Amino acid sequence: MSGSELFSGVQNAIALSDQGNDGPVDELFWLLAMSKFKPMVVRDDSFPTQKAVEEVEESILKAVGGEVVYRYYHEVRSAGRSGTFVVTLEDAYLRANVYKSSHGRFISLAVSAVATERCTELLTVLRNAMYKAPAKDSAKVKIAFWTRGKHGNAASHFRQVDAPPWGDVRINYEDTCPDLSRMARMKPPLDAGSLILLYGPPGTGKTYAIRALAREWGPWCRTNYITDPERFFGDYDYMYKVASNDDWDDDRDDEEEKEEGKAWYNLLVIEDAEEFLGADAKAIVGTNMSRLLNLADGLLGQGLRLLLMMTTNEDVGKLHKAVTRAGRCLMRSQVSAFSLEAARTWLDAHRIDPSGCTVSRPTLADLYALLRDQEEAT
Repeated sequence: MSGSELFSGVQNAIALSDQGNDGPVDELFWLLAMSKFKPMVVRDDSFPTQKAVEEVEESILKAVGGEVVYRYYHEVRSAGRSGTFVVTLEDAYLRANVYKSSHGRFISLAVSAVATERCTELLTVLRNAMYKAPAKDSAKVKIAFWTRGKHGNAASHFRQVDAPPWGDVRINYEDTCPDLSRMARMKPPLDAGSLILLYGPPGTGKTYAIRALAREWGPWCRTNYITDPERFFGDYDYMYKVASNDDWDDDRDDEEEKEEGKAWYNLLVIEDAEEFLGADAKAIVGTNMSRLLNLADGLLGQGLRLLLMMTTNEDVGKLHKAVTRAGRCLMRSQVSAFSLEAARTWLDAHRIDPSGCTVSRPTLADLYALLRDQEEAT
């Protein structure tokens, strides 16, 4: 390829970018590299950053020098600004793509030069200049919400969910479910069963407790919420994909911990699971009940580092004996309403006049309603 042809290709790419078109970015990168380097080596890398695309370009030029010969920035709905650009150096070419996913902002780099050592050197310099793990909000926990799509494919959507520290909510359960404080202190390895069963009337705070536990277990356990449990237990492929899921960004920053192979546990949360746990569950849902039991402590669940947390409003006496038998549940705990004395202690701790509580067995939802009423009144 002649020099005039190469120059014409670059000029055309720049013209396209000026017109708001993404342009042939990869073609340009390869065109430049193949025309100059014989032999040619290409190495790539990608990593998270907190820099905006303009800051990434500035950081690259500051770190390694060079000149930008192609640039295209564009807005992506709900994801912010992304961008792609090509940088020429005396002895290398570099293509950078800055994009945002549900896990945060990332940089994808490709470097071409004559020698592998030069590519590695440039990538190392650039990673050191721009790498930064996504910021974590300590008041939230990341949860994967799973569903089976209309074409039968299992898909997850990540969301940051408000989650209080256990120390802040312990008072909610000291009288109604003391076992929860023991759950909050759990750490692997966990040997006795994988099923955690929370049962009790509506409004007692089962969901609130799950959010706090998910945050407390965050350093070793990832939380998955099953939105369609009847499909989950009815479709083996869907169930096994979620149970054995490893498709998460590893948020731990401790590289030594990763090298030691300290694998994550997966927590699967299924709420309002009466049809799978009731005394007549076997007759109603058939094989789904068998799969639940197999996943909990049968061969199906072996080696998966799995916790299966299920909630129900039913009393334990109405649950299937196969679910509640000794050895199957890691934890089986009732979350009850408050005694009147405990309710008044809770209200006093929150500086609410206890005389306002007239229900003999108030739930946690009842007490928070009184708290909101007082806050609105003031």
